[in-house]
Amino acid sequence: MLKKILMSTLASSILLLSGCGGDDEGESRLETQQMLDEGDFVSVIEKLEPVASSDADYINLGSAYMGKAGLTITDIISAIADGADDENSSDGFSSFVTGISKNSSSSALLDLDKSVNYFKKVVGDACGEDTNKSSATENVCLYVGLASTGSAAVTIDLIAGDIESFSDDNTTDEKLTASTCAMKYAFDKTVTDCSVTEQPSVYFVDLNTTYIPLLVTVNSDTDVPKSEYHYLMTDANRTVLTNGYCTSTDFTTRTEEYNATATPPYYACPINETPETTELTTAGILVDVLNDGMDSIVNSAGEDIQADIDEFKCDVLNGTFDGTNCYVNGTDASDVLITEQDIIDYLNSQN
Repeated sequence: MLKKILMSTLASSILLLSGCGGDDEGESRLETQQMLDEGDFVSVIEKLEPVASSDADYINLGSAYMGKAGLTITDIISAIADGADDENSSDGFSSFVTGISKNSSSSALLDLDKSVNYFKKVVGDACGEDTNKSSATENVCLYVGLASTGSAAVTIDLIAGDIESFSDDNTTDEKLTASTCAMKYAFDKTVTDCSVTEQPSVYFVDLNTTYIPLLVTVNSDTDVPKSEYHYLMTDANRTVLTNGYCTSTDFTTRTEEYNATATPPYYACPINETPETTELTTAGILVDVLNDGMDSIVNSAGEDIQADIDEFKCDVLNGTFDGTNCYVNGTDASDVLITEQDIIDYLNSQN
């Protein structure tokens, strides 16, 4: 019932922001809405992206990109509620991550990033602690928060080997261990569970960006030789999100197989393929987006969803949630921002 009420409220608020328009404009909007209802998200994007200029266009594009990611507002809200109510897990956020991964598409992270950017064209920076927002603006801010929080779940799916085991305390994910080691090494140049080797820097032509490849092996790996995991480190001491392997001159060579002896050689391949798009790093998503996304939801949602999100944040901080406040080592941490070290510690605790 909560989800149906919320969806109805969001729809009516978007209509208020969009305005009525003339007959031709109204007919065009009905056509767009029909495509969204039918799940024809690519057609909405092709129709609106070249000409988008109004709040209605931006909202519809934000919704279309979220749908293209394999997720809808209802999907994300359902995953939040199911994660918070999961009696088989002591950690609601890990259950949420697993739930989101079941629906998200291979392009989900880039699509959700575009979704957030289009929604923000409508509300700007109004999704912070501003308490004077209209109900319509609050609901679009909720879209921003839900899409952002969904992208955090997709990020964890990308850096894990078996996301189904993420909320299982009895299993260890070797790839997630390697990913966390790479994050930690980039963050402060220390490692404990892995061996990390910096390799010669590589210049990706289409991105006009240079990265330092990292070769990671996990200490507890009993394979002979040990399995190798490959990452790219930015000059800002973060690991860039990658998917598969490609040459540094052509993203169309993207493959699932690593091949260091090829000519030209293959490297871990950045998800982002254009310099105009925001550089997507593991810490950038999991730290910046989690903080901003969760705050957007808390400042815009009803009490039930707000409590679920507060509990998720408390999970990441390794605190105790009493239904209202989060306590870490006996201290109220409800207003504490999630740091990169918090993320690393949390991922390690789930592994």
